[in-house]
Amino acid sequence: MLTGIFGALGSGKTLLLVYLAYIQKYTYHNIIISNFQLSFADIVESAEEMILKMDDYAKKYKQKICYFIDELGGILKATNFMQSSNEIMTDIALKSRKRKVDINYTAQHHMMVDRMIRRITDVAFYPSFNLKEQTISISPREFNGEYWVKGEPFSFEPPEYYKYYDTGEVILPNKEAIVAWYIKKIPAKEKMLIQLANESK
Repeated sequence: MLTGIFGALGSGKTLLLVYLAYIQKYTYHNIIISNFQLSFADIVESAEEMILKMDDYAKKYKQKICYFIDELGGILKATNFMQSSNEIMTDIALKSRKRKVDINYTAQHHMMVDRMIRRITDVAFYPSFNLKEQTISISPREFNGEYWVKGEPFSFEPPEYYKYYDTGEVILPNKEAIVAWYIKKIPAKEKMLIQLANESK
């Protein structure tokens, strides 16, 4: 399942992401993987790394795996040294269709997200943060003549969730770890050829 959360800065996108992660963790006991500091996440790493490792995580965990990616649009602007942004978006699209995978992402506007991702997004939330009442309200929105969000609008009180996350620290891709991951996937014969080529330099 693919869930998008859209809104301007300060609208409560990341808070809603934390709220959804909290429910998945403590109500359904699923595995939580995020690209921002989330105190109850099982794994915190860059979005690029988590996307690469999705198949590995599927083999490792029996529970449903829920990915929480803050500012997906920013990934397209980042330096991608192993995959093009198009390959990353294709990975997200394909892997979000798997039964035991939920991918949740935020973006400031749905047009900042790859067209393919927009088309297959199952649910879209547009939060609205009421600073005075300290509540976040989520209402159905129309997109291309269809409602992405089905059911009744809902709201929650964000102060309870402030303590669980910190977006001040940017989780950057670990280049060495990603290179090591790719090398691990290379067949033994190809590894030997690469080693021989390096030794001959």
